[in-house]
Amino acid sequence: MSLELIINIIGIVGSILLLTAYYCSTDARFRDRTLTVTALNFFGAAGIAINSGYYGAYPSVALNIFWCVIALFAVRNAVIVARGLIAPRESEH
Repeated sequence: MSLELIINIIGIVGSILLLTAYYCSTDARFRDRTLTVTALNFFGAAGIAINSGYYGAYPSVALNIFWCVIALFAVRNAVIVARGLIAPRESEH
């Protein structure tokens, strides 16, 4: 398997993960799955960043790195709420 094929698969999987995360965030059935949706966002953005970096699409790399950072902050906040260190926001009930 060539490196280019692996990079393309990583990009395709990343895109699928981001689309799945978006779908989950719009469906009320997944409202209590914050960590799952955030993980999908993180790994999806990371996959697209890797693919974009390989092909020299640096604006997309920057966007997806920021997307990963936002996802990491969301995980941190979800863990803090789960540990009871702060109360969840009204929209999270």
